[in-house]
Formats: sequence, C-alpha cells, structure tokens
Amino acid sequence: MRPRSRLFSVCCPTSRPLTRLVDSTPPSLVDLARFGTGMSVFGYVNSALVWVFVHQLGYFCARR
Repeated sequence: MRPRSRLFSVCCPTSRPLTRLVDSTPPSLVDLARFGTGMSVFGYVNSALVWVFVHQLGYFCARR
C-alpha cells in the first residue's frame, strides 16, 4: 500500500456510509425534477452532480 500524503488526508476525510448517501441524493432529486418538468437544464446540473459523486466514490474505493 502506498503512503498517503498529508494533503490527501486533510482534503479527503474518511468517508462514511451517510456521506455517500448524502452525496448520491442530489442527483436523484435532480433527475426527478428533470423528468417531472421536462426541462433539459436539469440534465446538465445532474451531470455535474454525478461527476462529483463518482469523484468522491473514487476516494472511498482508493482507501479500501
């Protein structure tokens, strides 16, 4: 296992299941808004939120 830098430890605290749930909820809500209203702008917002969620999930998987 490679050593983690101090910056990594400061920027990315230990992820808990509640954190992953909180990170995954906004994309789901934006999807509901997009499908409910039919406005395509919600699709762009959803893309950004999904990228943030996957980014944080990558940090979680890297620590496992």
